[in-house]
Amino acid sequence: MAWPKPSIMTFIADVFAGEATQPATPIISGLLGHNPDQEKWSYCLTAAADEFQLAFGGDVWTEGFKFTLLYNAGNDMRKAACDMLAANLFAINSKFQVSVLPLDWGTGILPLIKTNNCANYIVGWQADYPHAHNFAQPFMHSTGVYAEYQGYGYPYLDNLIEEALLETDPATQLADYYEIQEIYMEDSPGFMLYQPLGRRYFTKYITGFYFNPMIPGNAGPLYYMSKSES
Repeated sequence: MAWPKPSIMTFIADVFAGEATQPATPIISGLLGHNPDQEKWSYCLTAAADEFQLAFGGDVWTEGFKFTLLYNAGNDMRKAACDMLAANLFAINSKFQVSVLPLDWGTGILPLIKTNNCANYIVGWQADYPHAHNFAQPFMHSTGVYAEYQGYGYPYLDNLIEEALLETDPATQLADYYEIQEIYMEDSPGFMLYQPLGRRYFTKYITGFYFNPMIPGNAGPLYYMSKSES
């Protein structure tokens, strides 16, 4: 069987022009606690087909499934990801039918998520503060905003996330976050698509810029920046 080509790396190359990376877990690159050697999911539809044939004693393969994959309307990058996933699932088995539906975030997707009436959707996360906990807690703690919507989380993992936040020994804290990332890959409550990169362009007359990852999309720390005469 000839499988379609799109993969996460194809998605990053085509949609982001290579200006993104593939994360393994919610604890992204740039944070203390991120494990750069954490295993990531790779693109292998043959292996995916093998797993589908085993699911529910083979019923998934023979009966197929239908579901709707939601993304926030107007987000072309997420639309592309949804379309690629739908195409690949259909190529594995024509009984795997995925509809892609754009909805408004605040009035469409969010109410469905909050009432547990939305099984599959794409979301993103903007950090409140630059710490691994601000990514582990929302995605993996049973009271985290996304984990709670998914019904994901359990006492051992909750305790580990809380202990990692309060741990004062750097080596122990790092080990805790490495274990948290291993658990995420093992449980796979979701999968990470991309961590976008970015560029800022200034003329040679602008000085004082420094990078602050907590203010992406802005020109920079304007209070410290200045412009000389052109």
